[in-house]
Amino acid sequence: MNPPKNALQKAIQILSRREYSALELRRKLTRGYSAQEIQEALERLREIGLLDDERLALDRARSGREGQLWGDLKLRAYLARIGIDDRIAERVLRVIGEDLGEPESLDRLTAKWVKIHGAPVSHRQMKRLFDYCIRRGYPPDLVRTKLEVWWSGLGSPSE
Repeated sequence: MNPPKNALQKAIQILSRREYSALELRRKLTRGYSAQEIQEALERLREIGLLDDERLALDRARSGREGQLWGDLKLRAYLARIGIDDRIAERVLRVIGEDLGEPESLDRLTAKWVKIHGAPVSHRQMKRLFDYCIRRGYPPDLVRTKLEVWWSGLGSPSE
């Protein structure tokens, strides 16, 4: 196969392996091509439908929510890291929230944790579960509410 002659050909070659956001693709093209060439290539890719940040964000967010059971905070951070605009991220989070909302996703996450580790029977285990949920991108107030069923049965920490 001949090496790509211009930024558009190189971008198509890159996109043939997997989908990238415009920012990710721009970063990959910075070596060897001028800013003007890159911009023209990105615009052309958008025109022909090979570059669509909203579609990419929706796919990645669905995968994160359904497969990884990530909360909105982690999804938002991930989308920002791959260069998805905040407005697009907001729309995408609304859409996936209709399919599998954050509370339902947190229910699945805690059920998975309990299946592996058992229901928390100590404050130490409760803290492990709480921290795990926070690391997965759920807001503390939602996690506290969801874990209340186990908190109430633990008693005071000194017991």
